[in-house]
Amino acid sequence: MRQYWTMAIRWYRKAAEAGNVTAMHWLGRIYAGQEEYPEQVDKAIYWLKQAASAGDAQSQGILGTYYFNGEGVRKNRPLAAKLYRASAEQGDTWSQYLLGLCYQDGDGVKRNKRWALHWFDQAAVDTPEAKKAAKKLRENG
Repeated sequence: MRQYWTMAIRWYRKAAEAGNVTAMHWLGRIYAGQEEYPEQVDKAIYWLKQAASAGDAQSQGILGTYYFNGEGVRKNRPLAAKLYRASAEQGDTWSQYLLGLCYQDGDGVKRNKRWALHWFDQAAVDTPEAKKAAKKLRENG
């Protein structure tokens, strides 16, 4: 199975180096760890940064999680929230949920119930966790 990942990386790298943002994103995802392919955080972050800076919403959200947790990079929750927002504004529902959590808990942004609910509600269509979080926040304030 590893030989298939090696072949995929070769082709994705060729496309990424030619400027293909989707290939950059998938290189980052592969290096983030896949079945039978070991995680290589430094390479994952490199390619996710490339795709995120080109505006790829999913890459922005994933990269935000690396900064939020301080995995492979220095923990930077304001930058994580900024990346989540960039992704959320493009409609990525998981990033909308994560940004809602940031506003709910005051992680990287000033705590703000209204903004937390806004982002939870945006994500609630596709993300059951967001729907539960919005309900809980409305009930418990």
